[in-house]
Amino acid sequence: MSHAQAEVNRSKDILLEVKQVANQRLANLQQELYALHHKIDDQKKIVARIGEARNAYVRDAQQWESAGAPDPEGRVPTRTWMVQIAAGPARAQSVTVAVPWKRPSDPRYPKRIRRVVYDAESSESDDAPLSARPRKKASAPGPSAAGPSQAADSEEEEEDVVEMGERSWAQRDAALRQRAVSLDSCVDQVFRQLGLEPAAPTPTDALFGNDKNVFQPRNPTFNHTKRTTFDGGANVRARVRFRMEGKYPVAWLDDLHSLHPHHFRGRGDQQGVWQLPGGAPYVTNTSMHEYVGGVKIWRVEDDTYRIKFYGPRPMLPGILGGEPELFAVYAEVPVANATKWNPKAWKLLGSKRHLITFEGHVKKLFPMIMMKLLHMPKELEAQTAEDERVRAWWAKGPAAPVAVYQQ
Repeated sequence: MSHAQAEVNRSKDILLEVKQVANQRLANLQQELYALHHKIDDQKKIVARIGEARNAYVRDAQQWESAGAPDPEGRVPTRTWMVQIAAGPARAQSVTVAVPWKRPSDPRYPKRIRRVVYDAESSESDDAPLSARPRKKASAPGPSAAGPSQAADSEEEEEDVVEMGERSWAQRDAALRQRAVSLDSCVDQVFRQLGLEPAAPTPTDALFGNDKNVFQPRNPTFNHTKRTTFDGGANVRARVRFRMEGKYPVAWLDDLHSLHPHHFRGRGDQQGVWQLPGGAPYVTNTSMHEYVGGVKIWRVEDDTYRIKFYGPRPMLPGILGGEPELFAVYAEVPVANATKWNPKAWKLLGSKRHLITFEGHVKKLFPMIMMKLLHMPKELEAQTAEDERVRAWWAKGPAAPVAVYQQ
């Protein structure tokens, strides 16, 4: 090997090391962003809980004012609330509010403390069923000797206790994952007990009937032979079908190969889904979800592709399992720009604060996916005559602009 060749090889190694350092920095930043999303979600819950407490107080005050705002006998009763203003056990402040509409049977009753906070001292286990978990009571000064009984005070205190778990979503999620049992193994066991285990792996339609028009078929014996591979490392894989939905041709991508949420090289923590780097809501609710079970790519008006993301399909099909939920974030791109990332052409739309959750997938995966769907039809696995017919319409080039002759 010549001296020049040795220097070139050394330079390659140096550049590779620099790239690895930069990649590690990117991964660290993505993890920090993921943690920040959870902190924001926790803070929103705190704000919402304070708002609920204030709204309840305003409703009681309005009822009292509607009754003529009568003055109570003796002193004006008060209640003390411990209101948490930020995450953390020490980020709460005491707020005393007047409640003149309360009429205790004994004027010497003790004040009750309402907690609108995270319970920092909670040792409650997530394993225990809700019905078996002990009810927590707000601490309060004991009654005077001439006051009501301690039991009565305790029952009265329980009515005003408002507590929230201290552990973060990420901590709860990590604990649940450690105790998780493979759903596929559970379903396999049930099928064996029912005597329905097939002799060999079969496609979905062989066990549950014709799945030709079922999006995201699920089957514990599905052998994944119909998956198309989109990248050189065989990390991005999915079953591809083309179907008409109403007047629109649609590409269906389901039976997804498990995919890491950040670098897309390797598996995520669940089979058959793409793991997202953070949570995002479905269209139908505001709960956070972090797994994509399928994708639909619609060819809509104005020569535009609209990419919609769906949550995992339930293990049982059809009416027994229901259809997958649609995420509140989607992407659009003109047909002419679909095979190359261009931030001016690709648009992420929907729930604004969750667009970043899908940005990496759209930027890194979909130009590559669209390239194969549009220009490499021979490499798409298990295509039927119907797939080819619908794809011809789905993949046709953009309409040429109409030239108007002017004299």
